[in-house]
Amino acid sequence: MHTDDFKRLLFDFASGNLLMKMRVLCKDWRRVADTFIDGEVESGEMIVIGDGDLNYDATIYEYIALERAQRNVTQVVFLLNVTKVGERSCEWAVNLVVVEIPEGVESIGDYAFADCRNLTTVSFPTTLTSISLGAFQECSSLDDVDLFRTQLQEIGEEAFFRCSELESMALPNSLQTLGEHVFGECYSLESIDLVHTNLREIGDSAFRGCPELKSLTIP
Repeated sequence: MHTDDFKRLLFDFASGNLLMKMRVLCKDWRRVADTFIDGEVESGEMIVIGDGDLNYDATIYEYIALERAQRNVTQVVFLLNVTKVGERSCEWAVNLVVVEIPEGVESIGDYAFADCRNLTTVSFPTTLTSISLGAFQECSSLDDVDLFRTQLQEIGEEAFFRCSELESMALPNSLQTLGEHVFGECYSLESIDLVHTNLREIGDSAFRGCPELKSLTIP
């Protein structure tokens, strides 16, 4: 990131101009305008800075009005003390390939990464406790998810629905709840081991439409 862009972000934060702010930068690191009514945006980075939640009111919908601009985001960078990736914050970022969610984030909101169809890799923090409704729905390139080292207690309804390439899932001992249709239509899912979890509830049709699922071990 260009030094002036970073200084501006820090200034905005320190001066109280924002509690949660996002910037979209062009490939050459030149800052582009906050709001677009028309025109196109170069592929670039979404920079997240602040305390608390990254939520629907402070996401790409506010700063870039056009869906085609959202589709051009290729990287998300979290700065400072974000504790939640809120609802629809990165939805439809179809050119997003890798996401590293930093330590300190405790929850991933509804549809946060839904329809990120080229997303292949997500790194989860140990502080994570919940993944909400449809958070990774239709992330059709996601093939392996490792949540073993997290403090995850709940995976919400349809959180991984129609992740058609998902083959394996490592789940933590802390897990208590799987929502309805959570792994529905995960056509490539072959096995999942729940025996070491603290699972208390499995929602209706949690594994419906998983033709390759041959082994399911529950506590």
